[in-house]
Amino acid sequence: MKKFYIASSFDNIASVRFLAEALSSKEFILTYNWTLNKKANSIEALLQLEKSR
Repeated sequence: MKKFYIASSFDNIASVRFLAEALSSKEFILTYNWTLNKKANSIEALLQLEKSR
């Protein structure tokens, strides 16, 4: 199976989710779904996201 990751900004979250679902339905494996996270608005929030991975 082939793996994929989609990088983009939060402005494109709907498109990223759509593309991820389309690829997943074709048996590709999404390596990390960042769209489930809240947008980090500070360095501290970004570091907390990293710790939660």
